[in-house]
Amino acid sequence: MVTMWSPNSTGTDLQKTESHIRISKSTVDAAAPSATRYILWDISIPGLGLQVASSGLKTFVLRYRSRHKFAQKRFVLLGRFGPVTAEQARRRATEILGLVATGGDPAFERQQASQAALTFGDACDRFLKQHVSAKRKPAGCWGSN
Repeated sequence: MVTMWSPNSTGTDLQKTESHIRISKSTVDAAAPSATRYILWDISIPGLGLQVASSGLKTFVLRYRSRHKFAQKRFVLLGRFGPVTAEQARRRATEILGLVATGGDPAFERQQASQAALTFGDACDRFLKQHVSAKRKPAGCWGSN
């Protein structure tokens, strides 16, 4: 069991926020919520974890560093437990770690794609131009009383 500092701890009072297990359906089912969020790390796939929120929500995560020596840690959300099974999370984590080993950085690529995506302001301008201006009746159509 690994003990780390938690934002909710005070002084020398350390709370257990992480532990290492083999993530399977039975261990995910057995993971109970606590007062603070914690992560259960898998012992066989490095970086694969199950984050358990205080609300009971369980999410599979993957933490990795790219091949660069001083690269920052990256987190990828693999999905919530229920729609995503433990085996699906394991397979996806293995695929992502394979990409990382060959020089890829999926979290950075996703970040770049979202920054290049259409902004809300751009979408509003496009909507006004294509739908409102194009379909709007001339000012004199409403008649005057």
